[in-house]
Amino acid sequence: MNEILQQYLGLSEHERLSSYWESQGMGKTLAPELADFQHTCAEMFRSTFNPGNSGNAALLLPEAPAEYESMKRNSPGSREFAHGYQAPEAFRGRFIVCTAAQQPLGIAEYDPRRLIGVNQVSEDGKSYVSLWGAPRATSEIFCHIEQMAQTQLPASGHGHLYQLSAAMQGKGTRVDLASLNDSLACFLEVDYLKQYGYLEEAVPGNPTFGRQLGAEAKRVKQPEGFAVVVWGTHGFSVAANSPLMMWSKMEEVRRQFQITHAAQTAFGGIEAVRPETIKGLVELFGIPFEKEQLDVILSSSQAGAFSWKSED
Repeated sequence: MNEILQQYLGLSEHERLSSYWESQGMGKTLAPELADFQHTCAEMFRSTFNPGNSGNAALLLPEAPAEYESMKRNSPGSREFAHGYQAPEAFRGRFIVCTAAQQPLGIAEYDPRRLIGVNQVSEDGKSYVSLWGAPRATSEIFCHIEQMAQTQLPASGHGHLYQLSAAMQGKGTRVDLASLNDSLACFLEVDYLKQYGYLEEAVPGNPTFGRQLGAEAKRVKQPEGFAVVVWGTHGFSVAANSPLMMWSKMEEVRRQFQITHAAQTAFGGIEAVRPETIKGLVELFGIPFEKEQLDVILSSSQAGAFSWKSED
């Protein structure tokens, strides 16, 4: 027993979570991906996302390996997609991991079976069967499927932030997004245009909005394999090539809105990050910009739009 305990204590958190998923019949191929997904859900909750409704997430699993056969247990039967939705042809028969309706992400580690469901989409795309865990997927499953389908990225997450709601209700949502792109340029990117997508306020949880989201995510998809789209004052979504990449970009967005909200609070509803503020941040963090790069960022802040692309 001591030897077994020592072996367990020697495992990383990822290895422990993977062992749990193996014990649930997921096999060695799927268990590490599900462990990443579970960890991502837990991190979304631990951040400053709305604790009661932190958001939701989904993951398209690889083409069916043999492990899928062992997970078909305790299935409550088929459930039709709401609003007559029909999943894209490429998703029919595929397996999707999705967080549950009416469950907080805070139980990701405490009770993953209640939060996470492994589902198979029907061959006609009109329904899904829960094979393991939560019997009912989030109402925003349309958004996840369409976002994954149109970007061809397998991980999709959606989050609610109080900083986003506060910042986007300031002096103009589009201008605030421009200032976010300014701060992204200041802290993170110096080699190409980086852009958040944007959608006007809409009623989530319906196929039409999901298709609009997917199209916007496709438009702003970045070379590294991710796309970020802000949903008015409601929240935002990220599509990515893995759950961990998805989480890192969600956390990036959270921090950007945190900076912007703090700046708005300090300076009284500013329309963009002030040049003086950017200069101070560059000096404080010792960011090694070339003079030409810094000039582009400072001028974009005054104009309310950012791009590394030359005007000529």
